[in-house]
Amino acid sequence: MEADTLPRINRVTVTGYLQQEPELRHTPSGVAVASFRVRSGRLVRDRRGALRETTSFFTVVVWQELAQRICREARNGQGVAVEGSLHSRSFVTTSGERRTVVEVYAERVETVPVFLPVKEAQRNHQEPPPAGEEIGEHPVPPEALA
Repeated sequence: MEADTLPRINRVTVTGYLQQEPELRHTPSGVAVASFRVRSGRLVRDRRGALRETTSFFTVVVWQELAQRICREARNGQGVAVEGSLHSRSFVTTSGERRTVVEVYAERVETVPVFLPVKEAQRNHQEPPPAGEEIGEHPVPPEALA
């Protein structure tokens, strides 16, 4: 397949936990923009077959009304589902080094329930989930984002 016939799809969905309070600022023309970090984990099997969690961190950027809503409603540690596209940008540091970052430009951000392990729930004075229910991170079904 030739490069010019490939579909131009740039979509990403990330579920995870806010790692910081969203930070609202404005562009020189007055457009609201906010950014925050999301920690997302998944279970993988190592070479010995044991399960272990790998963690990734994503910077998410939101614009206009969505930026204002996220800054009003979202809090550190809250579960979120983010839909958007990947964008890269380059900049030069004060020491003259060129850096490139990849960010998720979100078109949709939804809060999702956080399922805490029993010990963490007790530490936070919350009711643990009933026995037999799964706990931990859960993928969000597409219909939950509609």
